[in-house]
Amino acid sequence: MRIGMNQPIYWVACLCLVLGSLACTNPQIQAKEALAIKLEARETAQRESLSLYERAKTSYDAGDIDKARKNLLESLEVNDRNAKSWMLLGLIEFNNDKLYEASSAFRQASRLQPMRHEPVYNLGATMERAGKYDRAIEYYEAAMKYAPDSIRVKENMARCYVKLGKDPELVRKLLEQVQPNEHRPQWRAWMKSVLSDHQEDLRPF
Repeated sequence: MRIGMNQPIYWVACLCLVLGSLACTNPQIQAKEALAIKLEARETAQRESLSLYERAKTSYDAGDIDKARKNLLESLEVNDRNAKSWMLLGLIEFNNDKLYEASSAFRQASRLQPMRHEPVYNLGATMERAGKYDRAIEYYEAAMKYAPDSIRVKENMARCYVKLGKDPELVRKLLEQVQPNEHRPQWRAWMKSVLSDHQEDLRPF
């Protein structure tokens, strides 16, 4: 008789253990499910953003700049961590002399791709076009840390040195490194004047 009376207590204890286990497990399952949903949404946004970037690139190559800009803004609205979209948007703004907008876009790209030299180089070119040659040199120097053999970086830095009236020897050292690989007539003519023995020939083009 005593054993029979204790049986309900035993089963109640077991039920409490099961419910307690479920109570501990359910939040873990919910957290995993929430994470999976979040990751899936992120991947979907990345794919959609990349697709919009590809459309923008096609439009840009075809000369339809307005459509390209529209696609890029849509791409960044879906995923503002798309460095390619920031870079192309910056290039469009740069080519339209919207230098503030261009620098903002290139900064975003640089923040997302800190080990790439292209965004920093583009920031240098933007500062140079704005006439801020000291700032441009800072960016070109930063770009050289990641691309020490880049001809474009060295040439642009040399041009800024000339515009600021820096030591011609600094310019000479830079251009002597790139001269053998530079074949554009305008640049070769300018470099020839810079590398001459006459300091008065140091002038920007």
